[in-house]
Amino acid sequence: MHKEETIVNIENALISSNVQDMDIALEPLYSESDLSEFIPVLISALRSENHFRHEDIVSLFQKAKDPRTCKVLFETSKKLLEHLNYDSTFGLARKCTWALADIGTIESKEFIKNISLTGNQIIAEYANKRIKNWNKNLDRK
Repeated sequence: MHKEETIVNIENALISSNVQDMDIALEPLYSESDLSEFIPVLISALRSENHFRHEDIVSLFQKAKDPRTCKVLFETSKKLLEHLNYDSTFGLARKCTWALADIGTIESKEFIKNISLTGNQIIAEYANKRIKNWNKNLDRK
């Protein structure tokens, strides 16, 4: 599948009423080595609440290590999405802290520090752990 077609499929999934359309649209990206062309549409997808693939998109951002994703990862770490209400461990926020840590920029570290100031102790601990282990995990950045 061509990159342009994948981007169009993600854009169409964003306006679709069928949540499974995003599952299908994202599928080609899991084996894609260079995600840079997809970052803008994936940022839009992460901000959207009409699908259930937020954790997958965060994982793609972690793989991409693209600084353009820092702000939306920070925003997402604070979201409480209805379809994740069952998750008392806030896995989406944890994945956001990992993705920001793997980006490894000064900006991404500042976003993690801001996440650590959240009133949610579980999420704050995830962020504090990423800050504490920042130098230990340099090989991931």
